[in-house]
Formats: sequence, C-alpha cells, structure tokens
Amino acid sequence: MVISHNMKAMNANRQMKILSSHKAKDTEKLSSGYKINRAADNAAGLSISEKMRKQIRGLDRAARNIEDGIGYVQVADGALHEVHDMLQRINELAVQAANGTNSPTDREHINQEVQQIKGEIERIFVTTSFNERKIWEDTEYISLKLVGEVAVQAASPKTPYTSKTVTNANYDKISSNHYTVKVNDSGVRLSWTGYNGKNYETDVVGWDVFNQQNGWEFQIGDYFKPTDTDLFDSAGNPVFDFPVSFAVASDAQKSDIIAALDNTIVSSWPYTSMNVSFEDTNTGREMSTSGASISYAAAYASRANAGANKQFDFENGNDPYIEPSNRNCNMINGPNTSSVATAKNDTQPWVFEFDMDGIGRVTGTSQSINYWGNDRDQDDYDYWWYWVKDSQGHAYKTSKTHYADGNLQGLMAALTGKKGSPDVEGLLTPANGGDCDSGGTIEINFNLQADNDYTYGNGQQSKYVGSYHLRLNVSPSDTEQSILDKIKSALNGNTVIDLQTSSSPGSYYHNNHTDYHRSLIIVKDLRPEEKYDNINLSIHSGANVIDKIPIEYECLRLATLGMRNTNVLTEDTAVRTIDEVSGALQIVSRQRSIFGAYQNRLEHAYAIDKNTSENTQSSESKIRDTNIADQMVHYTNISILEQSGSAILAQANQSNNLVRSLLS
Repeated sequence: MVISHNMKAMNANRQMKILSSHKAKDTEKLSSGYKINRAADNAAGLSISEKMRKQIRGLDRAARNIEDGIGYVQVADGALHEVHDMLQRINELAVQAANGTNSPTDREHINQEVQQIKGEIERIFVTTSFNERKIWEDTEYISLKLVGEVAVQAASPKTPYTSKTVTNANYDKISSNHYTVKVNDSGVRLSWTGYNGKNYETDVVGWDVFNQQNGWEFQIGDYFKPTDTDLFDSAGNPVFDFPVSFAVASDAQKSDIIAALDNTIVSSWPYTSMNVSFEDTNTGREMSTSGASISYAAAYASRANAGANKQFDFENGNDPYIEPSNRNCNMINGPNTSSVATAKNDTQPWVFEFDMDGIGRVTGTSQSINYWGNDRDQDDYDYWWYWVKDSQGHAYKTSKTHYADGNLQGLMAALTGKKGSPDVEGLLTPANGGDCDSGGTIEINFNLQADNDYTYGNGQQSKYVGSYHLRLNVSPSDTEQSILDKIKSALNGNTVIDLQTSSSPGSYYHNNHTDYHRSLIIVKDLRPEEKYDNINLSIHSGANVIDKIPIEYECLRLATLGMRNTNVLTEDTAVRTIDEVSGALQIVSRQRSIFGAYQNRLEHAYAIDKNTSENTQSSESKIRDTNIADQMVHYTNISILEQSGSAILAQANQSNNLVRSLLS
C-alpha cells in the first residue's frame, strides 16, 4: 500500500483531463457546425476546403455577372426592337412618297416625319445605356480612305436656270415634259414632244461646234430643222430659243462624252398667270385681289379647245377667258350669318362658279385664309409680332402670317386667337374687341377646279385650273362683328361677282438633270470616311482567370445603316430610300440575332455556374461541416467515460483514507 503517491488517482485524473479535452472539442464542433474549426483539426482538409470555398464564392459572383450581362443584351435588343419599328415606318413613308400622284409639297411633308424618325433612331444609338454604360458607345473617327478606281462624270448638261416667254406662236411647240439629249459620232441633237403632241428633233450639232473652245454650248433655235416650219415665225425666226450647255471633264475622250451624255435630259416646265379684278355688282365696290394663278395646262386647253373668237391670248394683256355670254361669276354657296358666335363654329366653304373658254364650268372653293398685320408697335409683341435684332444690334419688328381653314371658323381663329400662343393669335383680342393699331389684311384663297376633265397636250387630262386670292383690308377701328359684316357683304350667296381678267405673259422655265450612272472616267481618289470601331466587352462567367464570355458587335449609327442622307423629297430619292431601309433592316436584324445568341449562351453559362457551385458546395460540406449524428455518438461516449472516470477517481481517493485509519 503506497502512501506517497496515489497512482490510481493520478491515472484517473489524467484520463479525466483527456476526456475533458475531447468533450470540449466535440462541444465546439457541435455548436459551430464545423468539424474543422482550426488548422490543427485537419490541416489538409482545411486547405482543400478553402480552395473549394474560393471556387464556390467566385461562381456565385459570376452567376450574378451573367445576370447583368443578360440584362445588358435585353436592353440592347429592346432598343433595336423600336428601331425596327421605326425603320418599317420609314419604309412605309418611302413607298407613299414614291407614288407619282404626290406633289413636291406632299413629299416635303412626308419627309418631315422621315427626318424626325431618323433623329430618334440616332438618339437611341447615342444614349441607350445599361448601368450608365452606353451600349453603342461613341467610337467615331474620320479617316481618309483610298477609294481605288472611282468612276466620275465625264460630261453632263449644265444648262442654267433661264426663262422664255410663252407666246401665241410657241405655246404648243414647247416641250410638255423635257428635252432628250442624243449624242453619237456625228455630234449632238435634242428631241422633244410638244404640247401639240408632235415629235421634234434638231439638226445635229457637229463636233466642230460642240467642243471645248465653244464652251460645249449652242442655241437650240439655231438648229431647228427647216422642215419643221411651225418652229419659225413669219420672219423666219425661231418661235422659242434657249442655250444648251454641258460640263465636260478635261480629260474626257469623245467616246466618254458620248456615253455620258447620250439619253440625258434637259427638263422644262411652263406656267402662266392672271391679274384679276373682283367686283361686287350689288354695291359697286371693288375688292383688292392678289391675282389668280392659272395652270398652263388650263391656259393651253383654253387656247386649243375654244372657238376662234374665244381663244385664250397669251399676248393680249386684257384677254378675257370667260364666255362673253356669261361673264358673271355666280356665288353659289357660302356662310351667311351676322352672329359672331355662329361664325366661330361655321365650317362651310365659300363656292362660286363661272364658264371658261375651252374648259367649261369652273368651280372655285375656299381652301384657306391668311392673315397678316401692319402693326409695328412694341406693345403688340405678345400677339402676332415679335422683335429681333440685326447684325448691328438694332431692334426691328417683323410680322408672322396666320393660316386657317377657308371658312368663317377659320376666319375667326385668324382674327381672335388665344393670347400667349403665337401659333393661333390674330388681329383682335376678345378682351377689348380689337387691338389693331395699323390694320391688316385678310386673304381668302380659292382653289379652281373644272367640273369635268379637260384635254391638253398630248391627250393628257386634268381638272385643276389654278387658284384665286381675294383680299379684304382690316382697319384699326374694326371689331369681330364689323369684319364679319364685311365678309357677309362681300361673299353673300345672292351676290353676283363680275370676274374681269388681265393676263400677263406666261413663261416656261428649263433646267436640267442627268443620268449619273453613265460615268466613265476612272480616277483614284481619297475620300473622308466616317468609321466606327466594333464594340467589345466580356462577361466574367467563372471563378478562374480564363472564365470570360466575349461579346462583340457593330457600333450602330445612321451612317453605319447607310441612312445619313436618306430623304423622300423626290420620287427618285423615295425609291432609293426603300432600298436603304432594306439594307438597314438587315443590319439591325443581324445585330438583334447576335444579341439573341449571346443571351442564350449567357443563360446556359448561368445554369452551369449555379450547378457547379451547388455540387462543389456539397463536396466542401463533406470536408468542413460536422456530421451531427457521428459527433453526437462520440460526444455521448465521452460523456459516459467522463462519468465513469469520476467514479473511479473517487474510489482511488479512498485509498488515503484507508491508510489513515490503519495509523490511527
């Protein structure tokens, strides 16, 4: 029996300490959920786990990157969707403008919408962004590009804009359309079809005349064929004449000039006009007019179709074009009210009719009303007049003209508009009944149409006769009511108007254009070129350096779509616009396809990242996370051993008590 050392107790105590240490670690693992809480727990496992954690967190961040990339291409595709719609609208407008029934004014109005749509397309390309990053960033630069062999115009008509008087002798010999240039080895000649339907052709202008020394120019009248006797007056002079000239490249050969000029054209358009006196026979009062514009076709028909004693005379300054038996113009319709309130809602046009030689019954219908004021006082700047400064800084006043529908409602709108809105303000204001310091002028515009088609030129037909403008003066003392009374008196349905005419000699104008596809001289040329770099960005799609998805696409602008100068102002440019829009649609469709393909790829990449992250997380969990079931078994085992150890330690401590009892 040992007294100095209680070995059993010491051994039991040591074991108890070991068990306490294990139990503390088990408690830590159970409470933290990790079986590796420090490197000492599992050095190799910790290293593997941290590498896996790097990959997992990188993949999760990459998945969010991909989501941003998907949002980026979706924004781009949405913008291009709108561009697609706008290009389709331009195509629709181009097809409309290409129709031959449109006038230049019609095409100008159509072109205004085309230009606005183009501006919006360019704005989309410049401003569309995702997270403040412009999708089509500005990478424009101008460079000089060597354009290899470029075809340039060898020769083209350059006839200046000139005019000649239409006379009784030439009114039906001038061209009803244009003059065609014919060129061959013998020289140059012009051919045309007159309003009389006859085909004319000049003699050949030989190369001894048509050359650089003579400025590539000749007078058409010098080469009328003697057999075309109707092209000469009684004195043997040509009934019309004008110079025809050409621009020819200095190094052009005869063959180049022939190919460039043959079948080009010199254009021509005739017109005539009238000065008209407008008198109210009930009162004997004569009203101011700005004359009538009579279509040349109508004047020609009157001359050609009327009887010998009734023909329109291009040279007589007081030639009536109304049937002598029916000189009066009859007002057959028009608003007839004395009520200002009624007038402001009356939309009836004024209509009058008369007979015209060679045309038949003609009807004039009011189309619009113009108003402009004479005031020049600064206190009226809130209404129709505004102040500007010239280059020397001197202030002066200019007036605006108001346009309204050709009826009483339009008249009232022109006279009394809404203060503060210059587009609708007029002469009078409702507040005081009048604000007319110096008066003004009302002009009612009538459109003249034949009741039936008339024939002119080479079997062509039309109903359009021209236009007529009636002016009424407004004095400073006028009010809405007094002006309405003037209109009622002047344009009463029972009033008979005597329309006397005074003709001024008409003129025809000629100019030129040419077929620029006949360019034959080849030169080398440097031209400025508007260029845009392709746009490149990459989506970091994984946890590693090489995990990138590159996105590359073309920087879009109107220039890259080939629509920088697109317009529909003429039939030719409208047709060309249809082709330009077709090319632009292909470019936009190609880029939308690219964005769609990128979106599909990014969605697959997102799915791969999320799947890889999940599986790697599972593997990392096996290394790093506590297995609760196993750990609890171990913890319970340690607890049992700890309790047993406590009992053994207690028994071992009883040995010293036994020795003490023996000594006592």
